[in-house]
Amino acid sequence: MLASVTEYFCRQLKDILCDLAKDCCAMFFVRLLAALLVLTSFQSASETPIFSPLPEWVAVTHSLPDKPIPDKGDQQYLLVDKQLNLTGPSPTSYKRVVVKALSLKGAATSSKISIEHVPDYQHVEIHSLSVFRDGVERVLPDSASIVVATVVHDRRSHLYSNKKRIDIALKDIRPGDIIDYSYTITGNNPVYGNYFDRHISVGWNAKVAESRSRILMPDTSNILVSNPQQKAKGKLNILTSEGLIEYSYVELDGHYDYHESEQPAWYDPYPYLHVTNFQTWQDIVDWALPLYTFNDDRSSAAIAADIKGRKAEDPEAQLVEAIHYAQNKVSHLGQQHKLDSHSPSAPDEVIHQGFGDNKEKALLMVALLRQLGAKATPALVSEHWKGTVRLRPVSPSSFDHVIVKLEHQGKTWWIDPTYTHQGSKLDTMAMSDHVLALVLEPGINNLETVPILRPDIPHQVIQNFIVNRADRDSYLSVTTQLKGREAERWRKYLSSTSEITLSDHYEKYYARHFKELAVLSPLTIADDTNANLIEIKESYIIKDLWQVKDNLYHFMVAGDIVDDFLITPRSSSRKTPFRYGHDGKVLQKIQLSLPDDWEVKPIEHTLNNPFFEYHSILQSMDDVKNKVPGKIFIEADYSYRSKARHVAPGQLNNYIKQVKLAWESSEYEFVYPVN
Repeated sequence: MLASVTEYFCRQLKDILCDLAKDCCAMFFVRLLAALLVLTSFQSASETPIFSPLPEWVAVTHSLPDKPIPDKGDQQYLLVDKQLNLTGPSPTSYKRVVVKALSLKGAATSSKISIEHVPDYQHVEIHSLSVFRDGVERVLPDSASIVVATVVHDRRSHLYSNKKRIDIALKDIRPGDIIDYSYTITGNNPVYGNYFDRHISVGWNAKVAESRSRILMPDTSNILVSNPQQKAKGKLNILTSEGLIEYSYVELDGHYDYHESEQPAWYDPYPYLHVTNFQTWQDIVDWALPLYTFNDDRSSAAIAADIKGRKAEDPEAQLVEAIHYAQNKVSHLGQQHKLDSHSPSAPDEVIHQGFGDNKEKALLMVALLRQLGAKATPALVSEHWKGTVRLRPVSPSSFDHVIVKLEHQGKTWWIDPTYTHQGSKLDTMAMSDHVLALVLEPGINNLETVPILRPDIPHQVIQNFIVNRADRDSYLSVTTQLKGREAERWRKYLSSTSEITLSDHYEKYYARHFKELAVLSPLTIADDTNANLIEIKESYIIKDLWQVKDNLYHFMVAGDIVDDFLITPRSSSRKTPFRYGHDGKVLQKIQLSLPDDWEVKPIEHTLNNPFFEYHSILQSMDDVKNKVPGKIFIEADYSYRSKARHVAPGQLNNYIKQVKLAWESSEYEFVYPVN
């Protein structure tokens, strides 16, 4: 009832205002306001977009490029215009997009406009919303619905952010229509304090007939504008006049067609302008230090005192328990939270609420470790860029994660607070793999190398076949060893997966190769947290080991686990790097006992190329314990270690050739006559 009454009065207000309108311009804004009242009557004022005339500081592009309709595609972008005004008390960003729908799909896509903002410190004003059909302009307030929605950061955990998204749905959009809209967003993230940092995208996967950017600032400003790595192909100009500095960028027919699957996470070919007054790494340290400073908290002090009291004789065990507390006792929420999402909460608050993002978990870990007498310092790293962060601009956005540098008794460890189920010894628990870190200590102006410490063979599988002839059952036992980070990942998985479920999963895996396979004895799991080692054992009985083909019995062994790492791209024709590789060495051993009249010729294959090391060998086993009469013992060993994590496009054909060579040597077949 309330909704219908509100809608009724809003419609009446719209009619009255429209009667008062004297010209087309006034009618446009009056109709926009009325539509807004109808469509967002239940949104708070801070979330509702305001419709207003274009600000005077905006430089309007009056003529659009006259471009022929492309042969393919669903949309044609005629203009993307971005402007930033830094002359006022709060920065204002202007954006205008003009796009032509070329197909039904393009019309559907073009009819949906989304504007993200943070109402806590930003407000949105919409300045134009029009459609041109056959040269006739139609303003859209009467045929547009507006919804303000909360942005979900992590749909799996239903974690909501402080962002809002204004969704505008335009009605009756057809192929050939040109949609023209513009808006401004005013406000700056208070986390930055007196600093400013903004990226302005100027190139996209879609072709843009005209891309424009403009930045205004006082000539006394310490903010600089750059074109990082000169990726933007347009021209960046600087003009100083009447106390203002104006940067302008123009690019015609820009097209950065680099969208391909299986790219490395760090690969970022799309151009942007970097607007910032962060000039050195120390600037970032100086900015971040106040955010990561806390007073002694009672809760963390009480927890540390309890740990110290229970483990008074073992200082290392105290540190490990403090690490485990921050990792396992406090839930990790906000996986997508960036460094500038919010100021981290104090450790005391994080303990009481029982959850936190990576910043807050790191700060809690630092507090606990310091209470125990260790030196612990937050350090900024990049999950996304890893070691390539050195090539990124000096910017807080080059980092997206916080870890802890722990120094104790002359040794250093780099601990990730978001890891869970880690080992119980500092020297065996997995360390951060972020390669480079910016340690938050006064005076620091350089990135520090994070040593990559991991077991030489984190993943090893030993398969033991007792092979009998086709008239008898054969047997398979499997031992899987997982070390370091692999063990911790599995420990987390096993914490919510029963042995019965895991056994069923493994049985189904081997049943794909042997239809008449059954579990011989229950699966067992041994977890040595001191060594950070998990060992899983399985055993099966196989009734159909041998398959008949061409009057011969066939049985094949293959390095299927190593094969999982020998991957190729979906297409060999690429413009961008292909992502592959694995940390550490993967080893698979297949041991077989065969009837003693079997003749086995040793075979060995080795590949050592710029991409990976691969080795396979079939040979007799001479050092077998508990030899069985009437049997010979052989072993097929496979190993793989990647040398890099990506392949450049120019090297891709050679990489694929090397993978195929490895595939060719990954299978060994045993045969004997049916009669």
